[in-house]
Amino acid sequence: MLDPQRVEVRIFLRKEQGVLIEQLRRLSAEIADMYYGGLCSFGDEKNPFRLPLAAQSSRKMPEHISEAKPAWEKRDQCRPLLNE
Repeated sequence: MLDPQRVEVRIFLRKEQGVLIEQLRRLSAEIADMYYGGLCSFGDEKNPFRLPLAAQSSRKMPEHISEAKPAWEKRDQCRPLLNE
């Protein structure tokens, strides 16, 4: 039996989405997973709840990013994120 917590989903990502996931992962793996989960939810056309799930993921990201803000405030860590 499949564990719903461990189902692997593969989706096609545009280059920009992949870059954003990499940059978010440098800040927080949880935030990167949240973004990826929102993309997966949005792309799952068989799921009737895909839009609310994707929207919830998008709504929660700013809250989590603000909690991880100290990493952004350090100039030497911020510069590589912004210049790539």
